[in-house]
Amino acid sequence: MTATIAPPSIITYLIGQQRQVSLLFSQLEKLRNAPSEQARGLVQQAVIGLMKNSVVEEIHLFPFVRDRLPGGDEIADREIAALAEAEQTMKELEGLDPDDPHFWPTIHTLMGQVKAVVHEQEFMLFPLMQKTCSNDELVTLGVRAQESAQMSPTRPHPNSPKEGAALQMLAPGVGLVDRIRDVITGRGH
Repeated sequence: MTATIAPPSIITYLIGQQRQVSLLFSQLEKLRNAPSEQARGLVQQAVIGLMKNSVVEEIHLFPFVRDRLPGGDEIADREIAALAEAEQTMKELEGLDPDDPHFWPTIHTLMGQVKAVVHEQEFMLFPLMQKTCSNDELVTLGVRAQESAQMSPTRPHPNSPKEGAALQMLAPGVGLVDRIRDVITGRGH
């Protein structure tokens, strides 16, 4: 008999992605203040993961939160604002070399921003979703999230739409261009 693995809920999926970025940040901390191409590579991998998560949240999670959770508009607005700040920091990091004096302080700013978002999601948003929504709804969103992540942009685009249909339409094209740029430059590999 073949075992079937059930798809993860959006909560399980996002927590898994957040743990991967957290691991990259932990590896970065070991290189703290050392100008290193290894640090640049870890930052690139973290930014790729964060951007994919951000787009998944903006396309699937936040519209769902607005529609289904009490106070959903306020929650989604707060999360989107926090992600926009982190995305701006990622954009700043994109232009910095590891030997630049602003490189490490900017990484630490990003780590703090991401830690705050993850804390709010894991201790406030996700428990509220589990309490309010059915497992089937959360698994359906998880499947959609995984599919979207494969097509998501891998670079920060602070001026792009932050939610909804416009983002959903633009993300795959922007993601394709980002992935081509990543292959050509060797970024994130």
